[in-house]
Amino acid sequence: WDTPWGVSLSEAFISEYFKAAGYNTALFGKWHLGMFRDAFTPIQRGFDEHLGYYQGCESAYTHIAACCSAGSADNDTHYTCGHDGASKDYRGYDWFRSGPTPNHNQSVPDLSAVHSNSATLIQEAAVDFIRRQAIGTPFFLYLPFQNIHAPYTCDTNYRALYEHDAHLTADEKAVFGYISELDDAVGRVVKALHTAKRYDSSLVVFSSDNGAPPAEGLNHQRGRNPGWITRNYPFRGHKGLIWEGG
Repeated sequence: WDTPWGVSLSEAFISEYFKAAGYNTALFGKWHLGMFRDAFTPIQRGFDEHLGYYQGCESAYTHIAACCSAGSADNDTHYTCGHDGASKDYRGYDWFRSGPTPNHNQSVPDLSAVHSNSATLIQEAAVDFIRRQAIGTPFFLYLPFQNIHAPYTCDTNYRALYEHDAHLTADEKAVFGYISELDDAVGRVVKALHTAKRYDSSLVVFSSDNGAPPAEGLNHQRGRNPGWITRNYPFRGHKGLIWEGG
């Protein structure tokens, strides 16, 4: 539904520079930079290993490519995004694995991921990658988590953290649980760096790829202002706009 396209092959990615400098490189999570030909996929653009989804949105547990609302706030293990009926149905399974052996230089569907939360899959792959790195060998690890992109859903135990907060709406409880799920996943990755005695020699960058969207049901409105103004303050605008908050 949003292919064919890809970042021009004339553009070099940071992963390519790191690999040329002798780093081991890996990407676990969202790609969304082109996959209509092999040349546009991560394994051909500087990454030794790749695990995750190619498109922009997917069901968090069944990994069917489509942008949609969640089936439920905390019980989407078997949920698949539906077709909106307005366009051709491009849905399909979107969780792939590339490298290391036996999948070296090949991108293959990883059906073992079905019914597994993407946050869990990404952090487990990251921890495993860190454990396999030899002391003295540099590495570049890129982890574009699905959290907290729609659909807004998480494991039950994370939503339960906010269940009794009377100041939150039902949608807010779901998205805050989704954020807490990400917090724990990142924490496990950082712990793996400590365990492997690599933390002190590592540079960890945590960043969002865009500002808060004006999502229906998740405006967190307080007083007269729409919620996205509060969430993006002091920056102007929201996701999709060219302002600093976009």
